[in-house]
Amino acid sequence: MSIPLSIFPTEDVLIWNGTTTGTVKSGYQFAESVADLHDTNSSYNLENWWTKLWKLKIPFKLCIFVWKVFRNALPVAVELNRKHIADTPFCPLCKAHRETINHALFFCTRAKEVWRLSHLTFDLKMAVTSAPDEFLLYVLANTSSFEFESFLVCCWSIWFERNAEFHGKLAKQPAAILAFATDYLSKYQVVHAPAMNSNSLAGPSTTPAPASSTVPPVSPWIAPPVGKLKLNTDAACNKALGMSGIGAVLRDSSG
Repeated sequence: MSIPLSIFPTEDVLIWNGTTTGTVKSGYQFAESVADLHDTNSSYNLENWWTKLWKLKIPFKLCIFVWKVFRNALPVAVELNRKHIADTPFCPLCKAHRETINHALFFCTRAKEVWRLSHLTFDLKMAVTSAPDEFLLYVLANTSSFEFESFLVCCWSIWFERNAEFHGKLAKQPAAILAFATDYLSKYQVVHAPAMNSNSLAGPSTTPAPASSTVPPVSPWIAPPVGKLKLNTDAACNKALGMSGIGAVLRDSSG
């Protein structure tokens, strides 16, 4: 009786993560999956977790973001409301559920679609019954290094776009968020490949190459003549995840 009801009118929804039948058997199978999750987490102590995190081929600011997720320190509505900063604990975007870290990153409408498009091989349902740190450990244990890096960059991109939308910017479509995350990680790893290889103590990497082994030179943009328009396009392809993205910018002589 202490669970607060949503202040926004929504239709009731029957939710069960196991099957659509709700049988005792499906309940047992779900309980077994939760037990497996905790067994997996027990094999990763905090020292192993932090060691692996700081060795990932991702920007340092993403490591800080992941640290905040692991420590349940992101400023989501539930925490802000608990500290009397926000008026409501409910999600400011979908307005249907309490905004926890797991809701913001995995279960809000646009986030769910990003993960559906990503084709990463972890079970998102595990996040329903797990704390953020438990779910991070689960994904780490069930993905390759490159997949885990892709997962973290997607999380950060979803969070970044949520904040942008909350502060009035136009919402990006899930496919655009995923394309940005894929391109961001690919370009970062290409640019930092020499430093990463020299700092590696484990020998050659066995993870898939991001997308390309060379960085094309960056040419300065040249404005078109007055009264004319110039269309600049770019595209990126990630063979490892089977994804691609394309972007275009149309500008006049003033840019």
